Amino acid sequence: MSDPGTGTRSDARLLWSGAALLTVLCVATLGLAATGRLTLYIHPRYVTLSVVTGVVGLLLATLGLVVVACERQDHEHGHDQHKHDQHEHDQHEHDDQAYASAATAARPAERLQSVGRAALVAVVAVVVLVVPPTTLSAALRSDRRLVTTGRALGDAPAEPLVGADTSSYTVRDWAALAQQGPDAVAGQPVSVVGYVLDRGEGDVFWVARLTVSCCAVDAQPVGVAVHRPGWRRELETDAWVSVRGTFVDAGDLPASAQHSVVVEPTEVTTVPEPKDPYVF
Repeated sequence: MSDPGTGTRSDARLLWSGAALLTVLCVATLGLAATGRLTLYIHPRYVTLSVVTGVVGLLLATLGLVVVACERQDHEHGHDQHKHDQHEHDQHEHDDQAYASAATAARPAERLQSVGRAALVAVVAVVVLVVPPTTLSAALRSDRRLVTTGRALGDAPAEPLVGADTSSYTVRDWAALAQQGPDAVAGQPVSVVGYVLDRGEGDVFWVARLTVSCCAVDAQPVGVAVHRPGWRRELETDAWVSVRGTFVDAGDLPASAQHSVVVEPTEVTTVPEPKDPYVF
């Protein structure tokens, strides 16, 4: 005879583990949102939705724990009543022995499952609560193809550039304008911050940033080409730099610059990685 309480205990442990995992994930999400670091993983437009989901998840986890506690109390009460009935009916002695044997045999497997679930909860807790949030590594950035056209660039700024304040323009803004050709940006001063991307183009490197449409998984690099002979002697690939200069028609430069428009820099300096490394 199988232990009628084994399934109940197993279900209760599974619910406890699920509630613990949900609690850890929700607390991590809310903590990242409170410290402004959730945008290292998702687009800002999804922060509010994530916070609401985290709050609802915590409420559901709490409700689940309450339900499990109530069911456990009811089960213990029913088990006590069962033992009382067995004491009053001697003819069930054989069933009691089978009941005890089945329960004893099930305990090692139950313990193993409990340890496994506890280990899973602990690992997830360490990863999401202890390990500090970081941006995509340099290796991952380098492995992703640079976007030069398409929706990832977004729309170019609508206002005319002549006399416009371009101090707030990001790498993404300039990349969207540069794809329109020399007539759109030639002669315009530019100041951008990004990481050095080497595409094997001789005297040209790209200053790039990752753009996020939904979450870090779909992040794609966008950037502008910078013409600087001998740049490899002074800059490291993936290093963060600040570039100031002017857009020029690449047709006026040596053949190594195979672009319609590039930045002719007047100043290139290394800088720390920005607090908000992505562009949206």
